[in-house]
Amino acid sequence: MQVDDMISMILLRHLYSLTTFTPQSSSSKNIFDDLPDLAPTAANYRDELEHYLATDIVNVKDVLMWWYERRDMFPNLSRMARDYLSIPGM
Repeated sequence: MQVDDMISMILLRHLYSLTTFTPQSSSSKNIFDDLPDLAPTAANYRDELEHYLATDIVNVKDVLMWWYERRDMFPNLSRMARDYLSIPGM
């Protein structure tokens, strides 16, 4: 397995774990909370990751701003990247 494949698998697992569907109890106030069809599928995450990996490499000075500006294009990856990149170094 190549490094790119390993990174892709790690990213997909992490993205999937961020938004796996957990049904609410039947006492939920919102009737839409119990609809699993509205939950994003793993295919959506794979498409987003493949789209990101297919983009050209760009020299970026402020990587947090880059992800913020592309949050509409890569909503899940953007959220994950901003979560990790905002952790201060030790």
